[in-house]
Amino acid sequence: MNAFQRWLPLTLFCLGSTAFSSGAASDQPHLPANRLTRTVEGIRFEYSPGEDELVDALAAKAAAWNRDVADREAKWLASLETAPAPLSARDLRAHRDEILRQLAVAMGLDEPTPLQVAVFNRMFKPYEDLEGTTEKLTEAIWHMSNLRYVTVWEKPELAARLKSGEKIAYFSWEPKTELVRFDYVPTVPPEAVAEKQKADEAVAQSQLESEFNYNLKDGVIDVGAGFTFKTGGDSQIKADPLPPRRTYNLVEPAESVPFPVVRKDTQAKLPVEQFAETAIKNVQSLLDESGQSFRSGNLVIAHTIFHEVVEAGLVDRYIGSPDRRWFCEGIANYVAWKVIRDRAGADVARQAYDLQAQLASSAPLQRKVRLLRWVAAEKQRKEDKGSPVSKAHYAFATRAIFMMADSCGEDSVPKLLKEIGKTPRRQVDMKTVARCYRQTTGRRLDDLIRAAEKQPVPKPTQPPAHAPAAASQKPAS
Repeated sequence: MNAFQRWLPLTLFCLGSTAFSSGAASDQPHLPANRLTRTVEGIRFEYSPGEDELVDALAAKAAAWNRDVADREAKWLASLETAPAPLSARDLRAHRDEILRQLAVAMGLDEPTPLQVAVFNRMFKPYEDLEGTTEKLTEAIWHMSNLRYVTVWEKPELAARLKSGEKIAYFSWEPKTELVRFDYVPTVPPEAVAEKQKADEAVAQSQLESEFNYNLKDGVIDVGAGFTFKTGGDSQIKADPLPPRRTYNLVEPAESVPFPVVRKDTQAKLPVEQFAETAIKNVQSLLDESGQSFRSGNLVIAHTIFHEVVEAGLVDRYIGSPDRRWFCEGIANYVAWKVIRDRAGADVARQAYDLQAQLASSAPLQRKVRLLRWVAAEKQRKEDKGSPVSKAHYAFATRAIFMMADSCGEDSVPKLLKEIGKTPRRQVDMKTVARCYRQTTGRRLDDLIRAAEKQPVPKPTQPPAHAPAAASQKPAS
């Protein structure tokens, strides 16, 4: 059950809003006997005789709510252009060259390679499309939060009518629980949901395609030759601005689902102003809960894009041997996390990639992790690809690089890669990495790998093991 479909017991105040449809508007639900209607500032109120004072109070609160929603929606729309969320597609487009340069420098390069730019461009497009559909759905939620129809009931009267068998739209009586229930099913435009699903699938496909169509020559990967993107002349994202925001035709509702205000007999003595304020505030939870599902910017996707950009650069410029897997995956996760941290802060970086959570999830398989035996994707057996054990290696490979950065200083990562870069790429393998690691840190790579594989995984309640070191430690002799 999602944020748009629920049964709500009316022992509490209930949420209510509007169901949108692309069809022609139909008549309002049949008005129950002995009920009155009044329209105030575009809001239709339905109530029983004697409730005029309460309706007056509700009308003032509901109208103020609608004005507040309109103001907040306008500010949200403006913020998309003026203050895009960190690592949102809008943010990535605006700062693409800067981000690519940060990723390159963090991995020992002066500038990103053409292949890295191509990877970014290819993976960025579906992310941007997904964000566009997310924004459209968010706007639909704003519209849904606008009150158009409020039905006011005293609970004893409503319960008595329902128990007698009277049919009242959206309400029902539960004999077993003796609860009045409200059938609340507001919907966003179905085409909006379908388009978001399509965009989600496109993002997933782009991540699959980032597992390159490798071309092997003499046992060494040649990613540029086998990569599905064109690597020549693709150094710039097209300068075209984002297409104009397209919104769905949120026409007047085919049927207005009422916002139910049901006053229990125990609440009858509350001042009407107090009761009205509390009742109208309940629609806020609809806006808050639904908004959690369609928030602009996806930090995990952004981290994935950065990861693939880094990994492409590693294979393109540094190492293409079959034993590179743990090293490339660990470096890619670390550098992507570090650039996010440097750009948006530690909290955002933790949301994008939480090493402690990844380790905790993989801890049951820790004894099966052997980083040096984790072969590159193009050499992996079909039955091993995507297996739980293979997936567990990602966290421990990343742990090794975080350990290196914590103990030797964050600059040890680009220093190591620059040292590796002095050897022709086709001659580089894990022996080269071990030699360069010893030269730049004074330590043995085997010791680092063993520590990453064997050290107990801290419980999730403990401080993250990947917090940057306060100061670089002096390498052991």
